[in-house]
Amino acid sequence: MHPTKSFDINRIGLLIKKELFYQRRAPWVIVGAVFIVLMVFHLLMASEAPGENDLPSNHVIFYILTLVFLGTIFTSAAFNELNNKSEAHHYLSIPASHLEKLISKWLVTGVLFILAFNIFYWIYAMFSNVLSSFFFDVSADMWNPFEPRQQLNGFTPFFISKFYLATHTVYLAGAVYFRKFAYFKTMIAQTVITVLVLGTIASVGYLFFRDLPNGNLAHIQITQDSHFVKAIGDVLPTIGKLMLWIVLPLWMLSFSYFKLKETEV
Repeated sequence: MHPTKSFDINRIGLLIKKELFYQRRAPWVIVGAVFIVLMVFHLLMASEAPGENDLPSNHVIFYILTLVFLGTIFTSAAFNELNNKSEAHHYLSIPASHLEKLISKWLVTGVLFILAFNIFYWIYAMFSNVLSSFFFDVSADMWNPFEPRQQLNGFTPFFISKFYLATHTVYLAGAVYFRKFAYFKTMIAQTVITVLVLGTIASVGYLFFRDLPNGNLAHIQITQDSHFVKAIGDVLPTIGKLMLWIVLPLWMLSFSYFKLKETEV
């Protein structure tokens, strides 16, 4: 059997090592710029009298925006080497299977990114807290990603990290599918598909739960106390969780695998 036809976890480790140490100056520049921008906004907000839900006493808004911004850009660039004509030969010559390459990209842009981002944000929160305390005598509690936040209705920033881990596979699929401007094209495609899906669901819901003028269903009324409505209320959250945490990631990863295989061929 050809060595790359069999799955080898050691090759995944080597691919991850390559991703982390292969001349990656651009991400460091972006991270440094984001750090400076966050610090400037933090100090500007610290100069004002903070309220109960105001920054810098709570970093949730910065956390979510920065996570989504950096994560989606980083993920969209995962296969730039393959889509670049001058670097594609080097990528194709890597002795690893399609599955190993995809898993390594998913681990780097997903699990390792989440770990690195939370460390980055903890460092930022610590420095910003020191500076705001020194200049404006305003300090915040130590950043804790596992602490429930009022602005998120009791959810923790760690939940947002898990949500990113599940949904970033959309941008990973976009990185494989689109050869140029993957970030913007994926964003547009995601928006269009989301609108179409929501529109379809709303249309189906209208047909089932609204009285249709001059229609055969005009006499049907569904009350909130009906067993049907209660059953729907119990089933929909479970279906939503399955779609978010299992179906969507597996679907996007499967699409990425077959598209990567097709592109390399």
